[in-house]
Amino acid sequence: MQVLGTPQSPPPATAATSAVLGDDDLLCEILVRVAFPTSLVRAAFVCKRWFRLSSDNALLRRFRDLHPPSIIGFYVDTRGTKPPRFVPMPQPPELAAVVRRANFDLGRADFGFVSVDCQNGLLL
Repeated sequence: MQVLGTPQSPPPATAATSAVLGDDDLLCEILVRVAFPTSLVRAAFVCKRWFRLSSDNALLRRFRDLHPPSIIGFYVDTRGTKPPRFVPMPQPPELAAVVRRANFDLGRADFGFVSVDCQNGLLL
């Protein structure tokens, strides 16, 4: 029971969490190690401080160094009048949803004629 005027100390777990999340250096270490770029974007929406930390150029460079780009799929040349077809690679569940919603179709009518070439592993 709390007596009026006597401050109640926070539980030890809450104090430890506040100490970690209140330290910008520790929070940056946590943010740089999240598994997916989408998690980093979600962290940026927590508050202004987290946005500032997660959008810092030094943190983003470290994030890219720890998490190099991975292949999300490849195009199969149909050798005909059809444009190349995109074949997605298996992805973790969080990225699979993004790949499913994306449009990789090179033969959409609103683009008109699409010329496709591949040089040095890049689709041009």
